[in-house]
Amino acid sequence: MKKIPGTILLALAASTLQSAQAQINEGQVLYDKTQLLSKQGKYDEAITAAQQLLRLSETNGPENRSVADSLNVLGDLYRAQKKYAEAEPLYLRALAIDEKILGPNHREVAIVLNNLALTYKAQNRYAEAESSYKRALTLVENQRGHEHADVASILNNLAFLYTAQDKYAEAEPVIRRSLIITEKAKGRNSIPIAIMTGDIGEWMEKQGKLEEAEFFYTHSISIWQKTPGGNQQVIALRIAGLAALYIKQSRYTEAEPLLKQSLALVEYAMVPNHEYIIRSRNKLADFYRKTGRENEAIALEKNADKSGK
Repeated sequence: MKKIPGTILLALAASTLQSAQAQINEGQVLYDKTQLLSKQGKYDEAITAAQQLLRLSETNGPENRSVADSLNVLGDLYRAQKKYAEAEPLYLRALAIDEKILGPNHREVAIVLNNLALTYKAQNRYAEAESSYKRALTLVENQRGHEHADVASILNNLAFLYTAQDKYAEAEPVIRRSLIITEKAKGRNSIPIAIMTGDIGEWMEKQGKLEEAEFFYTHSISIWQKTPGGNQQVIALRIAGLAALYIKQSRYTEAEPLLKQSLALVEYAMVPNHEYIIRSRNKLADFYRKTGRENEAIALEKNADKSGK
């Protein structure tokens, strides 16, 4: 049998490379398209593009890394629309592929497990979610160390899983560990810390740990206020939360200026009669009535009626 000439072999190899590169380019275009459409909230179109990406990935066989990644992308889109029944089998298939190709202890496996846990949590399947989070946590700790940002992210998700079940005693040590890791990685006065300390403040208050709640609320507000262009809505929400805590403790003198500040922030940031303005105004009016100042409550509401005309 004659050997294939070297020139033909080279031509075939070049053709294969060109074909592979064309496929990679097409895949990148489809991926970018899904991300753009998703950011625009055009989920139906994004799903169509993601399905095309999956079919393209499957041309090289049903079990390869590109298929696993495409399944994850499609699963995320379904989960974003709360279509959990559609998302779950995609994640499970991606998990099976990654475990087969990369092994059961790879970081990519942990990513799919985290996505799967989020899907379970959204369906109130808490035991399955907890199991997936804990396995993902162990994998990331073994691969990237106990103080990596990915560890903090999974810990945060696990803490929210516990709070969804009102298991605050179990959530507290988890979120505190996440907080320590995040402070080392991002800094004590970073936005992630502002978000986390605000959440912890809420959890402490629900457990009746009011002094600790005050500490975390105050720290969260301080960070937000020092942040250039800080989210005024979030700042107002946290300030109102601290005011409510003071009211609960009958610390009315401290609560009143906070309620006024919260209202001023949303009035400045929002269009007239926005729901946040109405809520903040009602909280201040309720405070006036609670402290026996009916005339001030009525005056506040009358001024609101005039400004809304």
